[in-house]
Amino acid sequence: MDRIRQLMREKPWMGWIVALVAIAAAGFMMFNNTQSDGRFTPSNMQEIITIKYIDTEEEVRLPRGRVDKMLRGQGGNLDPSKGLINPKTGKASGYPVDKDDWEKWIKRINEDRELMKQPGSANTTPAKPK
Repeated sequence: MDRIRQLMREKPWMGWIVALVAIAAAGFMMFNNTQSDGRFTPSNMQEIITIKYIDTEEEVRLPRGRVDKMLRGQGGNLDPSKGLINPKTGKASGYPVDKDDWEKWIKRINEDRELMKQPGSANTTPAKPK
């Protein structure tokens, strides 16, 4: 430690370089952390999407996160031809207006479920205590 102090006294510019590198690294990490483009970012999950129920011709606007939660709560593999449950009729007739987005969404959820079924995934059940 004394050697480092001695070096910094003799060459103060080295201390400034270390400080600048540390500040630049911190700034880069902070900027990089706030620029996430993942699927589950708050801005993505708060996006309002329009769901149209085919059987009643009713349209509702819901946050993407709520719809995602409803889909993931259904269990099993999802079928893109079956929509969200209409609370008024009980039939699976609700689809986002953007059909391409819907098919990609269902495919992505099914892929996530397949990944979770693989051994060593994060969804492993802990052993029961003896």
